[in-house]
Amino acid sequence: MNTVRTINGFNFYFETLDFQGDSKKFYITLHADSSFKSFDIVINKNWIDKVGFEDAIKYVSKVWDNPLGATKKTLGGLWRIDLKLKYYRDKALENKCKKKIELIGNIEDKIVREFKKLNAIGQVRALELLEDLIGINKYRA
Repeated sequence: MNTVRTINGFNFYFETLDFQGDSKKFYITLHADSSFKSFDIVINKNWIDKVGFEDAIKYVSKVWDNPLGATKKTLGGLWRIDLKLKYYRDKALENKCKKKIELIGNIEDKIVREFKKLNAIGQVRALELLEDLIGINKYRA
Protein backbone atom coordinates (compact mmCIF):
# COMPACT_ATOMS: atom_id res chain seq x y z
CA MET A 1 0.00 0.00 0.00
CA ASN A 2 1.26 3.45 -0.80
CA THR A 3 -0.48 6.23 1.08
CA VAL A 4 -2.10 6.09 4.51
CA ARG A 5 -4.62 8.74 5.56
CA THR A 6 -6.97 8.96 8.51
CA ILE A 7 -10.38 10.32 7.50
CA ASN A 8 -13.38 10.41 9.84
CA GLY A 9 -11.61 8.07 12.26
CA PHE A 10 -10.91 5.45 9.57
CA ASN A 11 -7.47 4.59 8.21
CA PHE A 12 -7.29 4.32 4.43
CA TYR A 13 -4.41 2.70 2.56
CA PHE A 14 -4.40 3.98 -1.03
CA GLU A 15 -2.83 2.26 -4.00
CA THR A 16 -3.14 2.68 -7.77
CA LEU A 17 -2.93 -0.27 -10.16
CA ASP A 18 -3.60 -0.89 -13.83
CA PHE A 19 -6.81 -2.97 -13.83
CA GLN A 20 -6.04 -4.12 -17.40
CA GLY A 21 -9.42 -3.81 -19.04
CA ASP A 22 -11.50 -4.15 -15.87
CA SER A 23 -14.03 -1.30 -15.94
CA LYS A 24 -14.21 -1.12 -12.14
CA LYS A 25 -13.16 2.32 -10.87
CA PHE A 26 -11.82 1.14 -7.51
CA TYR A 27 -11.97 -1.65 -4.97
CA ILE A 28 -12.33 -1.18 -1.23
CA THR A 29 -11.55 -3.99 1.19
CA LEU A 30 -10.83 -4.34 4.87
CA HIS A 31 -7.16 -3.89 5.70
CA ALA A 32 -5.42 -6.75 7.46
CA ASP A 33 -5.85 -5.64 11.07
CA SER A 34 -8.40 -6.44 13.73
CA SER A 35 -9.81 -2.95 14.28
CA PHE A 36 -12.35 -2.89 11.40
CA LYS A 37 -11.33 0.76 11.10
CA SER A 38 -8.73 0.31 8.35
CA PHE A 39 -9.44 -0.13 4.66
CA ASP A 40 -7.50 -0.68 1.46
CA ILE A 41 -8.64 1.42 -1.48
CA VAL A 42 -7.13 0.33 -4.78
CA ILE A 43 -7.91 2.74 -7.61
CA ASN A 44 -7.79 1.93 -11.32
CA LYS A 45 -4.81 3.85 -12.75
CA ASN A 46 -6.41 3.98 -16.22
CA TRP A 47 -9.54 5.56 -14.76
CA ILE A 48 -7.45 8.22 -12.96
CA ASP A 49 -5.65 8.97 -16.23
CA LYS A 50 -9.01 9.27 -17.99
CA VAL A 51 -10.95 11.49 -15.54
CA GLY A 52 -8.10 13.17 -13.66
CA PHE A 53 -6.88 12.82 -10.09
CA GLU A 54 -9.23 15.39 -8.55
CA ASP A 55 -12.38 13.86 -10.05
CA ALA A 56 -11.27 10.35 -9.09
CA ILE A 57 -10.68 11.37 -5.45
CA LYS A 58 -14.03 13.19 -5.37
CA TYR A 59 -15.77 10.01 -6.57
CA VAL A 60 -13.89 7.76 -4.11
CA SER A 61 -14.57 10.17 -1.22
CA LYS A 62 -18.19 9.01 -1.17
CA VAL A 63 -17.12 5.93 0.80
CA TRP A 64 -15.24 7.83 3.52
CA ASP A 65 -18.27 8.37 5.75
CA ASN A 66 -19.35 4.72 5.78
CA PRO A 67 -16.60 2.48 4.40
CA LEU A 68 -18.04 -0.63 6.07
CA GLY A 69 -21.17 -0.21 3.96
CA ALA A 70 -19.09 -0.08 0.78
CA THR A 71 -17.06 -3.24 1.39
CA LYS A 72 -18.02 -6.76 0.40
CA LYS A 73 -19.44 -8.70 3.33
CA THR A 74 -19.22 -12.26 2.05
CA LEU A 75 -16.07 -14.31 2.17
CA GLY A 76 -16.56 -15.24 -1.49
CA GLY A 77 -16.82 -11.59 -2.52
CA LEU A 78 -13.69 -10.64 -0.58
CA TRP A 79 -11.86 -13.65 -1.98
CA ARG A 80 -12.69 -12.69 -5.60
CA ILE A 81 -11.51 -9.13 -5.04
CA ASP A 82 -8.35 -10.36 -3.34
CA LEU A 83 -7.59 -12.65 -6.30
CA LYS A 84 -8.12 -9.81 -8.79
CA LEU A 85 -5.90 -7.43 -6.84
CA LYS A 86 -3.20 -10.09 -6.45
CA TYR A 87 -3.29 -10.64 -10.23
CA TYR A 88 -3.02 -6.88 -10.92
CA ARG A 89 -0.13 -6.51 -8.44
CA ASP A 90 1.68 -9.50 -9.96
CA LYS A 91 1.23 -8.04 -13.46
CA ALA A 92 2.54 -4.65 -12.29
CA LEU A 93 5.60 -6.32 -10.75
CA GLU A 94 6.13 -8.41 -13.89
CA ASN A 95 6.00 -5.29 -16.09
CA LYS A 96 8.42 -3.48 -13.79
CA CYS A 97 10.84 -6.43 -13.95
CA LYS A 98 10.56 -6.56 -17.75
CA LYS A 99 11.46 -2.88 -17.97
CA LYS A 100 14.48 -3.38 -15.68
CA ILE A 101 15.67 -6.39 -17.71
CA GLU A 102 15.24 -4.40 -20.92
CA LEU A 103 17.26 -1.54 -19.40
CA ILE A 104 20.01 -3.95 -18.36
CA GLY A 105 20.05 -5.41 -21.88
CA ASN A 106 20.38 -1.94 -23.39
CA ILE A 107 23.26 -1.10 -21.05
CA GLU A 108 24.93 -4.42 -21.85
CA ASP A 109 24.66 -3.73 -25.60
CA LYS A 110 26.17 -0.28 -25.14
CA ILE A 111 29.07 -1.64 -23.07
CA VAL A 112 29.82 -4.29 -25.70
CA ARG A 113 29.71 -1.70 -28.52
CA GLU A 114 32.05 0.64 -26.67
CA PHE A 115 34.35 -2.26 -25.68
CA LYS A 116 34.72 -3.29 -29.34
CA LYS A 117 35.80 0.26 -30.22
CA LEU A 118 38.81 0.01 -27.89
CA ASN A 119 42.22 -1.20 -29.06
CA ALA A 120 43.78 -4.32 -27.48
CA ILE A 121 45.45 -2.43 -24.60
CA GLY A 122 42.24 -0.53 -23.89
CA GLN A 123 40.27 -3.78 -23.82
CA VAL A 124 42.72 -5.32 -21.33
CA ARG A 125 42.50 -2.26 -19.09
CA ALA A 126 38.71 -2.23 -19.32
CA LEU A 127 38.57 -5.92 -18.34
CA GLU A 128 40.91 -5.30 -15.39
CA LEU A 129 38.73 -2.42 -14.24
CA LEU A 130 35.61 -4.55 -14.62
CA GLU A 131 37.21 -7.38 -12.62
CA ASP A 132 38.08 -4.92 -9.86
CA LEU A 133 34.56 -3.52 -9.85
CA ILE A 134 32.84 -6.89 -9.51
CA GLY A 135 35.42 -8.31 -7.13
CA ILE A 136 36.62 -11.27 -9.20
CA ASN A 137 40.22 -10.69 -8.15
CA LYS A 138 39.35 -11.50 -4.52
CA TYR A 139 38.42 -15.06 -5.45
CA ARG A 140 41.39 -15.92 -7.65
CA ALA A 141 44.11 -18.17 -6.19
